[in-house]
Amino acid sequence: MKRFVVPALMIIALILGGCGKGGGLEKRFEEERIKWTQAKEMSFTADIVAELGDSVFECTLQCSVDNDEILLEVLKPENISGIKARLKENESQIEFDGIILSVENSAMGEKSPVWAVAMIMQALTKSPLTQIWTENAQERELIVTELYISESEYARLWFLKENFSLIHAELVSDGRAVVKCKI
Repeated sequence: MKRFVVPALMIIALILGGCGKGGGLEKRFEEERIKWTQAKEMSFTADIVAELGDSVFECTLQCSVDNDEILLEVLKPENISGIKARLKENESQIEFDGIILSVENSAMGEKSPVWAVAMIMQALTKSPLTQIWTENAQERELIVTELYISESEYARLWFLKENFSLIHAELVSDGRAVVKCKI
């Protein structure tokens, strides 16, 4: 009987030891989230690919986050370069060549490429964490998170494990990545 107890206890210890692995990642993510939430300003460039029904739209945006406002400027494609969007919680503005147009947020479309960055930033700072794990890609160790947006939508974010820099994000709707951002 004693011979079976020791191996059984070792197996249970190994199984339970693996349960804590995600906890360290969750704690680290929440620590980083506090930094992002408290940051007064952030800026980055995002290459966006959005599936819009039967077509695909690609663009490069310069993104700046200042308190509760997100400023986006289209860098590519050239034919719409220079268009800016200023996004706030209740109202947004589109600006081009000195002309400013106020737009209700519902008119912009929640899944438009313009709103993708805002949804990712909101998920990053406010949405509940549903999953977290590590994976390796192109000889880099990554932390991947899934953040709840709604019953059928979530944000999936990839961070470099070494410094928790966000490098890729996807908005997933009904199990399909509808907007992808390379940051």
